[in-house]
Amino acid sequence: MLAAMPDSAPSPLSAGGTSPRDGGDACPGTLRLHRADDGALARVRIPGGVLSVDRAEALLAVAGRFGDGELHLTSRGNVQLRGLDAECG
Repeated sequence: MLAAMPDSAPSPLSAGGTSPRDGGDACPGTLRLHRADDGALARVRIPGGVLSVDRAEALLAVAGRFGDGELHLTSRGNVQLRGLDAECG
């Protein structure tokens, strides 16, 4: 079955080129916040998709102090903190 699959085009980096992305569309993280209509958002990666109660409570405390007070789960099994104020960035 794999032999019947079409070859994928080489990426610009594997072909010796440079990446056409300039970093302006980089995903948000805990160190790089993203501005949204409801304030900034931070995406926190959850290794293996396992979040202990203690860590969830710590994230919830951060969300309550700096954001909208909620933990938002992403489709990739991470957590977003939304509505963060200017003091966070």
